[in-house]
Amino acid sequence: MRYKTLLSSLVGNALEYYDFTIFAVFSVEIGRTFFSTEDDNLKTLLPLAVFAVGFFMRPLGAVFFGHIGDKMGRKKALTLSIACMAIPTLAIGFMPGHEALGVVAPFLLIMCRLIQGLSIGGEGAGSAIFILEHNHKLNAGYLGGIITSSNFIGAFFATLVGLGMSSFFPESISWRYAFIFGGALGFVGVYLRTRIPETPIFETLLRENKVLKFPLIKVFSENKEQIFLSISLGGIAGAFAYMILAFMNLFFQKTVGLSPTLSLAYASCGIGGFIVSLPLFGILSDRIGYKSSLLHACYGVLVLSVPLFLLMSVSEGSLNLLGLLMFAALAAWVCSPAYPIMIQIFPPQQRYSGIAFGFNIGLALFGGTAPMISAYLTQATNLSYSPAFYLMGVSLFYIGVSSYTAYRQRELQTSFR
Repeated sequence: MRYKTLLSSLVGNALEYYDFTIFAVFSVEIGRTFFSTEDDNLKTLLPLAVFAVGFFMRPLGAVFFGHIGDKMGRKKALTLSIACMAIPTLAIGFMPGHEALGVVAPFLLIMCRLIQGLSIGGEGAGSAIFILEHNHKLNAGYLGGIITSSNFIGAFFATLVGLGMSSFFPESISWRYAFIFGGALGFVGVYLRTRIPETPIFETLLRENKVLKFPLIKVFSENKEQIFLSISLGGIAGAFAYMILAFMNLFFQKTVGLSPTLSLAYASCGIGGFIVSLPLFGILSDRIGYKSSLLHACYGVLVLSVPLFLLMSVSEGSLNLLGLLMFAALAAWVCSPAYPIMIQIFPPQQRYSGIAFGFNIGLALFGGTAPMISAYLTQATNLSYSPAFYLMGVSLFYIGVSSYTAYRQRELQTSFR
């Protein structure tokens, strides 16, 4: 039953992340369809801005689904979240563009994206909690790597579908088939979620009458430092993850000058390398400690980010790919310890609300905006390696928050002696 639950959860997680990521895969085509501007740079930036808008709904989704998850159960929250993802994905696939609807078209697109953002706010952290609570005796780092991998298996699948649709159908309609397919897959995920049991830890909370009436209020009153730490974790993990997911395709098209098909193929290789690397670095974090592993990864970012972007920018294809795979491994090193760290710092009664809220605030501020900011930096500076400075800044932010949180914990321990 444990492995059936794990598999069902991971498949549902992958399906939801497919729906969320397919927007980034077809950002260029979406820009042409829904925005009437003749400025090519704006047509690139506007769909990325809409992509980022979804992230700003994630904290609200975290509050909503976190409350359901801590009050009514992890299973109910996750089943509802995937249903809320499937419906707008299907709607986007059928939605007319600006030629038919004018300014109404981008408005409706933004509305659908907001609902997707609300949904994903309850999914990422919620699925990690659900799986780790069902399998709490297994190595959390390795399992956390698999959980994050399932997110990006869905995203990788979205990239492959994008590559396939672009190859077999005209660019003007290929993206629609990908969205319709994704919406249908989302309803498969709803079915899978209804077939899995609630976590033993939440059932224990119910039996012992320890379920909180307003868990998020308790989080703010008792775990302020943990909230800031989870924000910084969401920020650094989101920045690297969405650089791999949403920016690399655009980077190879606009900066390196590759064709759309070849850029998608490169992006697929990067996501594939990221997926394979995540469980491996999860094993490393189990051995050396989750916080220690992430701090070492941040120091690696400060040293390696600029050289890796320079390597990805050269004209030689094999060097491009080598730099991309090395960057994917670095991103996996950063992302793999995030969920295990957060599971440890929040008690079960507040876990869904605390992790979902803090992690999604970080994702909204630093993750969802990473592709747009990186594209802007590249255009404004004309430097191919300028996105590296953004990643270095986010890494320094995590190092600072982690150091402050550790200092506060030592201070509190000293005061109780």
